[in-house]
Amino acid sequence: MTPTPDPIDTFWEAGLDCLKPAQKDLDHGLEVHGEALVFELYGFAPKLAPNPDTINAAIDGGNPPDHVDELTAAGRVLAFLDKPETREIYARAWERAGVDCMFFNVAGMDRPPVFLMRQIARHIHVTDELDDTVQRITRPDQVLDAKRNGKRGIILGSNDVPLASEGESVPRELRYVSTLYHLGCRTMHLTYNRRNLIGDGCMERSDAGLSDFGHAAIAELNRYGILADVAHSGHQTSFDAARASSQPIVASHTGATALHDHPRNKPDDVLKAIAEDGGVIGVVALPDFIGRSGDLNAVLDHIDYITQLVGVDHVAIGMDRSYSAPNLGASIAQVHPKPPPPFYELWQRGTLGNPRYGHQNMRASTAWTNWPLITVGLVQRGYTDEDIRKIIGENTLRIWRDVYRETAPVF
Repeated sequence: MTPTPDPIDTFWEAGLDCLKPAQKDLDHGLEVHGEALVFELYGFAPKLAPNPDTINAAIDGGNPPDHVDELTAAGRVLAFLDKPETREIYARAWERAGVDCMFFNVAGMDRPPVFLMRQIARHIHVTDELDDTVQRITRPDQVLDAKRNGKRGIILGSNDVPLASEGESVPRELRYVSTLYHLGCRTMHLTYNRRNLIGDGCMERSDAGLSDFGHAAIAELNRYGILADVAHSGHQTSFDAARASSQPIVASHTGATALHDHPRNKPDDVLKAIAEDGGVIGVVALPDFIGRSGDLNAVLDHIDYITQLVGVDHVAIGMDRSYSAPNLGASIAQVHPKPPPPFYELWQRGTLGNPRYGHQNMRASTAWTNWPLITVGLVQRGYTDEDIRKIIGENTLRIWRDVYRETAPVF
């Protein structure tokens, strides 16, 4: 297969063309970015291209992955363990992004707990194999240590709270929360797009809010010091969760409804409720969600708006983007027919540029490797260095410290 040209430099030029920074702002922004802690509230490590022959052999041998996400995740694990390519990707993509640490989503979306455990196990395997490059982090005090040691920190998280789905009792229904915690999971979404026992997701046409069981689920996350995330929850569910939680919560990758009325964004009352209790809002960089031109300036507009609404101490970045190896698409295309998309992908009509995946219509300026240009843009817009450091990393570390429990329960 002929290698596909690496687009990182093309993305960078698109970002510069979008911002058109003065040289002094560019130089200062890159300096701040290089020195500060860059801690992404919701992100993904670089995605490598799996060997399609390996995956097809598993499918043909009667041991196929049972889900689209599991198929691609398993493939990424195989690719991550291809050491030469991994070193190249990490040396280039991570370096260009300048991200020191991230809350890293492993999977979820209303899948059985065993599915989540398999996904977490795969990522633990990857970080163990790449321990000279990546550090799997489970405590806030490890974040700065990893940066000092020149490693990239990854904190595992889930797109939902694992539920037993047995309906026997509340404690038994929530018993897998402790399992995922002990596997290193430190953040969980209350819902993905759909309704579950906890509350309504953001893509439900109703907006019923947090259920009685949802209150119990939040209490369990509080008990373990797990960050509760409402990025994919409905407006009322998000508002109720902020009020119900005894600890601050996050909306890890979202935007302001006032700027773009998209189901994944949050209205002012929800943003205020999250901030009033010490929470943090991570601004997303997906063009379909942020509206306008879907470029870096749109990302900065959402940062400006939310900062002015709730204060700089409650704003962070959760790009929800990743760098993909140039040959990833061609590699996946060679995999044998995959299972149909599960029900959580039932996005409302018109909410994504592509009927199934919004990633096909991303603007180059918001590429994950352009992370430093967000810092440059903040310099352009007059933010102080102190406030920039809060937005790009310190607020994320602060809220994790606020929520984290030094001695979490065993049961």
